[in-house]
Amino acid sequence: MQRVLRILFLGSLALVVSGCVTTEEPPAPVSDVLSADADSAARFLAAQEEGRLFGRGSGVSMLPIYGENTRVIVTPIPFDDLEPGMIVAYRDSSNRMVVHRLVSRRGDRWTASGINNPQIDRDAVTRENLIGVVYAFIHGEARDGQGADRSGT
Repeated sequence: MQRVLRILFLGSLALVVSGCVTTEEPPAPVSDVLSADADSAARFLAAQEEGRLFGRGSGVSMLPIYGENTRVIVTPIPFDDLEPGMIVAYRDSSNRMVVHRLVSRRGDRWTASGINNPQIDRDAVTRENLIGVVYAFIHGEARDGQGADRSGT
């Protein structure tokens, strides 16, 4: 348990430090937490509530908050509880999980965008494709070539 708490603390510290950096090109978050330890901590957090899952961030759309080396823990949320600025996970029209920030609501549709993207996502967030809201994320060492574990177990 102490090891998991240390990992969570280091991951949070890396988040704070990476969020304070301002450059023309956002830096990828970094941490000295080993990949396997970050995975263990993410599995632990995902297992604490029914319906939670975790996966690994990919791409640059959410830099500097998270990138390739970040484990993202998502928890279910009712659609009507969503608010602008929340970071949510949803399925796009290609059935890929997208984790982006909510921008605005029009009826039963939310627009979303990566914080590092100048444009709004092509697909809207709806009751049908919403997975949940980001509960936590943990920065670990660079991606080790393994695929994302979205089972939450």
